[in-house]
This record gives sequence, C-alpha cells and structure tokens, in this order.
Amino acid sequence: MVTLLTLAVTLAGTASSQSSKSLAVLFDNGPFITHKSGGHLNAARSEMKASLKVSTSKSSSQFSLGLNCHSDGGFQLADDFNVPKHTVFNIERIRLVYYELGNATPKLKSAHVRIWSSSPNAGGQILLDEVAKGNNLQIRFANAYRMFEGGGSTSVNRPIHFLDIELSKVCSLSSGVYWLEWSVDSESTSPARSNSRFPRSTLSLEKTSIRPSEALKNPQSRAQKVNHGAYSVIVTKNGIPTFSGSNSLQRNESDKDWRQSKNHEATYSYDLCFQLLGTRSNVADRTISLL
Repeated sequence: MVTLLTLAVTLAGTASSQSSKSLAVLFDNGPFITHKSGGHLNAARSEMKASLKVSTSKSSSQFSLGLNCHSDGGFQLADDFNVPKHTVFNIERIRLVYYELGNATPKLKSAHVRIWSSSPNAGGQILLDEVAKGNNLQIRFANAYRMFEGGGSTSVNRPIHFLDIELSKVCSLSSGVYWLEWSVDSESTSPARSNSRFPRSTLSLEKTSIRPSEALKNPQSRAQKVNHGAYSVIVTKNGIPTFSGSNSLQRNESDKDWRQSKNHEATYSYDLCFQLLGTRSNVADRTISLL
C-alpha cells in the first residue's frame, strides 16, 4: 500500500441524477472482457480458465467467477484506488460491474457505497457513506457474459451488467490511496445468512462443484450447483483472475473482520471491477482543507 501523501474530501453541490450526463472515467480498476465475441447472440465473453481451480475433494473442484456483494446475505466488498499526484478527483458516479445468476433483467433495489481514507481493516476513516435508490441507480447490460473456459454461446446464466450509482453530492479527493466499499440489495434469490452457510474462516465465492473434465465437455452442467445472489466480477485478463498487487477485501455479517479475498486454497487473491467517473482538477502538491 502506498503511503497517503495528501488527503482531502469535499462534499459540495448536488450531483446530477441523470446517467446520460457525460463524465470522464477517472479510475478503472481493471478489465473483464477476455473475448470480444463468441458469447450468447455473439456477445462478448468474460472467461476464466478451467485449470484455475480450487480443490474441495478428490472428485470435484470449485471455480470462482465472482465475489458475493449481496447485502441481504450480509456481504460487503472493498478494493483500493489511487488518485495521482497533483490531481483532484471530483467523483459524481461510481460504476460497479456485477451479475445476478440467471437474471437477464436485474432486480436491484438499492446499493450502498462508502469511500475510506485507507483500508477499512487498517484504521481507515469513512469519507463518503451513501445508499442509492430509485433514479440514482442506472443499470445496463454490458453485452457480455461471465463464464468458464469453453462456455461459448451456451453460457447464459451470468449476464454482466454495469451498475451506475449517482452520488447525491460530488466527492472530491486529493492525491493518495483510498478504498471503495460496496454492497447491493437485490430481489434475486440470495444465499442463506452467513452464520448458517459460511463459517467464520471462509469467504463467499460464486462456485460450482463439478469435475474439471465435465466443465469443459458440458457447459450447461456448470450452473447446476451454485450460490445465488449478486456477484461482483473479478478483474480478468486472458482468463487469469489474479495479478501482482491484487488485494480486495470481503466480510460478512457474522464475521465483522475484513478478510483478503482469496480462492479457497488461499493461493491467489483477486481485484474487482469498478470505475469512478466525474471530472478531474490539477493542483499543486499541497494539502486541501476539509470544506
């Protein structure tokens, strides 16, 4: 983690509630499209290699395509972002990348976002805390499907959507490293509460228990045994979901401690897809007062 050079947050004015407003992408945490075509109706594909499995028994494996962010299941996610030196981000919109299993049309009710001054498990302070509903939520299909390697046009259970969260006030941040936290509330079927399904030592990954050979030969079998709910898409390049510096966090209601999001064997970590949109300003290297 980079040391925070200067820190400031300004909440001023009312942000536009119209998603059509043209805003620049200030920060993009990483890609998820692995193939520009070949999905259902020739949509883009977001594939993860079937070889990147995590063992649950000698006869089956679990594959992780996303992290649970469904607040009804008690889950929150967090990941870091950087504001460059001599720059101020004026954030008006937060864009999440997520899917609801089996739902072509998401049934979203609300989204909760926070911005922290540093990691929420390392003494960070909350700079922004907002629950968005109604007109402050805009959802659109990303024309892509999340799937396992080889799924192709038959994988239709994980249509990826962009969720645009319009902030009620512009959030201005000077140079430094911050953390974004989020969760969503959806009417889709959610996993049982974490105190009955997810022990203290585990995180909630979207998974399916099937043999690797079956996953490649029969794509439809991948949807048979899954956790339901809303899932944030993992940053993926060339089918690989982990990179140097991957450090996203997850927690659930029965385990108040934030934990680094790893596969079940704790051999690699994830980053999560999101964007920050708004305008930027160039400033001298100085601390900006809290207004």
